[in-house]
Amino acid sequence: MASAASFVPGEALVLLEGGFSEAVRAEEGAFAAVLASRASAFARSVGAEAVGTYAAFSATTGKTIVHLRSVGKSTEELLAAL
Repeated sequence: MASAASFVPGEALVLLEGGFSEAVRAEEGAFAAVLASRASAFARSVGAEAVGTYAAFSATTGKTIVHLRSVGKSTEELLAAL
């Protein structure tokens, strides 16, 4: 039976504004580095860790989804920091 919670405490999925240029998306190695760097910088700015990104989604849409995790903040506190 699935848990009644609809989220993991201290975690959030965030869709970042802004995108990637066509040139960056076309070069796989550069794209992966830029995606990881953008996700990590954003996570640090809100006191969290970037534990995942969705590269296929980002490569197709040019948008970034980051899975954030914070050990010291609740999900509500993490969302408020956004």
